[in-house]
Amino acid sequence: MTTAVQRSLGQRILSLVPILGAPARGPDRTEETLLCAFIIFFALWGIAILTFGYPALILVALAMVPTAFVWLFVISWG
Repeated sequence: MTTAVQRSLGQRILSLVPILGAPARGPDRTEETLLCAFIIFFALWGIAILTFGYPALILVALAMVPTAFVWLFVISWG
C-alpha cells in the first residue's frame, strides 16, 4: 500500500510548470533530476553565450571563483 504525500500549494504550483515540474514532482529520482538540471543549465548558458557573447562566458567563470575557494577551504579544513 502506498501512502499519499501532502504537498504544499507552492510545490503543487511548481509541479505544473513544464520545465521545472518534473524535478519538483520526483525528488526520489535524483539521477534524472541532476541530469535535467545540468542539461537546462548548459542550455541556458549556451543561449546566454550566443546572445551576449564573451561576457556571458566570463561571468560564469568569475562566479565560480568564490565557489572554488569555499571548496578548497572545506576540503583543507578537515
